[in-house]
Amino acid sequence: RGVVKNTHGKVEGNLFVAGWLKRGPSGIIGTNIADAKDTVSSIMNDLNAAPTPDSRGEGREGLDNLIIERNIPSIDWACYQKIDTAEKDPSRLRSEGQPREKFTNISEMIHFR
Repeated sequence: RGVVKNTHGKVEGNLFVAGWLKRGPSGIIGTNIADAKDTVSSIMNDLNAAPTPDSRGEGREGLDNLIIERNIPSIDWACYQKIDTAEKDPSRLRSEGQPREKFTNISEMIHFR
């Protein structure tokens, strides 16, 4: 059925699942919300029991530094706003009344950095 074996969303280590990957292709939005809450509860239990070894307690600044240190392509708020504007550009839309044409390729999004 395409389900990953898990216990309340936890697969193993620091790997978690939610939604269809957790329970299979069934249900509605409300079902997904309940699954997500169950998985988030498992994540929070893990975090409260034993902080991850990489936890530096530096908050947002620590995360930003880690992203830079590991050379991970990322999108900041200013870049997101450029992507948002581009997705709403009327020249990209396929039909009248369409609110946006989402980028589906990461390299297209990274282009806005």
